[in-house]
Amino acid sequence: MHQRKDKTQPAMESRLDEMIDYLEKKPKSFPGLIHADSQSKPRRSFAPRIPERETSLRNLTLKQSIRLTPAMSKLFSRMWKGKRMYNKPVYPTVEHASDGLFAELKQLAQSMGAVDMKFIRDIPQKQIFKEKSIPYRHALIFTVEMDNEPIQTAPSFDCFLEVNKGYGNLAAISNALSKHLRELGYSAYPSTALGGQMDYVALAEMAGLGAIGYHGLLLTPQAGARVRISTIFTNIDNFPVETDNPHLWVRDFCQYCRKCVRSCPASAILPEPQSNEHGDATCIDYTKCVPYFSANFGCAKCIQVCPFSTAGYEKIHKGFLKKKKNQTKVQETAQKS
Repeated sequence: MHQRKDKTQPAMESRLDEMIDYLEKKPKSFPGLIHADSQSKPRRSFAPRIPERETSLRNLTLKQSIRLTPAMSKLFSRMWKGKRMYNKPVYPTVEHASDGLFAELKQLAQSMGAVDMKFIRDIPQKQIFKEKSIPYRHALIFTVEMDNEPIQTAPSFDCFLEVNKGYGNLAAISNALSKHLRELGYSAYPSTALGGQMDYVALAEMAGLGAIGYHGLLLTPQAGARVRISTIFTNIDNFPVETDNPHLWVRDFCQYCRKCVRSCPASAILPEPQSNEHGDATCIDYTKCVPYFSANFGCAKCIQVCPFSTAGYEKIHKGFLKKKKNQTKVQETAQKS
């Protein structure tokens, strides 16, 4: 019997990389593309560098395959629809947004399942992944929530399916809002829901949607870490921009919580941030994370155990402020004595 050789670049995940790269490829004649900075980091590959036969997607049961196939088909159909919106340039007839348009778009997005939306102006080129490009430096950035019940089964097929659903919702909302903006005379293009041309988590923190936790995920007041993120590029430059991020306190909370550090089955979350090869501060060791991620349905254990995903943002914030107040009192008492 012919023995299939193990591969260090699994075929299924490698094809996923290739498919996403194709969906993000813009026409060469596209005007005014904003390219990545020379110091930009590459997007991390989906290829896990473990034998193909060990990956979750190669070990699905028949029942799992039947459930996954339509979900993946819906996701890539929506992403393909977004790709077609780049077939030819859209030249805007309106430069600035009318009063109330941002609220209108946010309401439309929320009616389709979005949790929150912000606007980011002048996207830093360093946040664009290496060899990628975007049509505008201004974007609407929004989140969708993943249901807690399947997330609490992580790592599992049901959790994986819920994450896939989140990406599908992102694509549907991006396409709908881009179409709506075009009908109003603006130029708008949906970003790629799965993969992406930029570091969505970093941009979401810059926009004030939340703050990045030790697990490298965005922590939001509405759903903790149970969110997916995407963007819509537009010529509009006068939407309201957040000047302060009120959520950055969560990193102090992460410093003494570290539940994700203790719970990570791959020991891939470090107890203290370190600089990676791109000069970014991170607690994630991807050499440990990615193989386990691929072999265990995308894992998501860090999302499951994060207190922000279950206990709630406001409850944690109140407890954190109380703890800091008590610590300050103790320190003041010690100084007086």
